[in-house]
Amino acid sequence: MTRGPGPLINHVTTVSAYLNDYKSQTDPKKQDVYSRKFTSYLLSTCWEKIVRRIKSWQAMGFVHILTNIVPSELEHRGQKWEQFPSYDGAGDKTLKDFLRHCKTARPELIENLILDNIPSSVSRDINGLLAAIDTGRPLFSRETIREFHCLVTSAFTGFAVAFLRIKKYYSRLVRMNYQLLEM
Repeated sequence: MTRGPGPLINHVTTVSAYLNDYKSQTDPKKQDVYSRKFTSYLLSTCWEKIVRRIKSWQAMGFVHILTNIVPSELEHRGQKWEQFPSYDGAGDKTLKDFLRHCKTARPELIENLILDNIPSSVSRDINGLLAAIDTGRPLFSRETIREFHCLVTSAFTGFAVAFLRIKKYYSRLVRMNYQLLEM
């Protein structure tokens, strides 16, 4: 892994190599390994730009507005909206797999990801979302709109917090790595 910005040609070469290797690989387990390594590469090279975007007034305003939607208004609009998906797409399957894993192996994550972000004035019953995880029903539906909204706002908030922590500790982490190399 490299840290910090490098020449654009190196970045383009890395991205191109990843896409070619991933596309030519037929073993899903190896594709998963490639994907994880590429994600680590992207995060290590692009985190500063991500932090700048997270701290922009547009992003902060968006998250603020999103987290302050009144649940009853959300449910009211959901009852009128006719375009809910009737099936799961590829990304929905990945999200369901992740939530299923959390539900069985790490139930405290469900608490931290969803329940902690539901206002105390609103019912904390997320059985609709949890039931959709184990069935063929879509995660985003009239029945789960409130719970799904909490999941989305939690994802945005958690994403921002994680990257702001990276920024806060970055110089200390890099300094520790250099000290280890000198020993």
